[in-house]
Amino acid sequence: MRIAEKEHRTESGSVDIFGRDHAGIPVIVEVKRGNPTLSAVYQLESYVADFRRKNREVNIRAFLVAPRIPLMVKNMLRERGFEHREITLRPEFSEDNQSKLAEWVST
Repeated sequence: MRIAEKEHRTESGSVDIFGRDHAGIPVIVEVKRGNPTLSAVYQLESYVADFRRKNREVNIRAFLVAPRIPLMVKNMLRERGFEHREITLRPEFSEDNQSKLAEWVST
């Protein structure tokens, strides 16, 4: 995947990562530092709907990325045709002990 933007603004909020896959299909990625709940799926669904309203592209890939994704959330993602990845995030904190998304996700 080639990352085009981090914190891409939509009507529903900021998409954590927006890019395109090897075939040029738009990819929306929502990253959660902790275990996501069903609200994360609704959030991802809103971003996809916002993107489709503006771009009318049929194919959009949507991912939820988190350290651990509960089975109920995985099932809901599958029902909507979304994908998921479980990854370990390794934060690097700045001097003020605050981290930014760009520091959590490598390009």
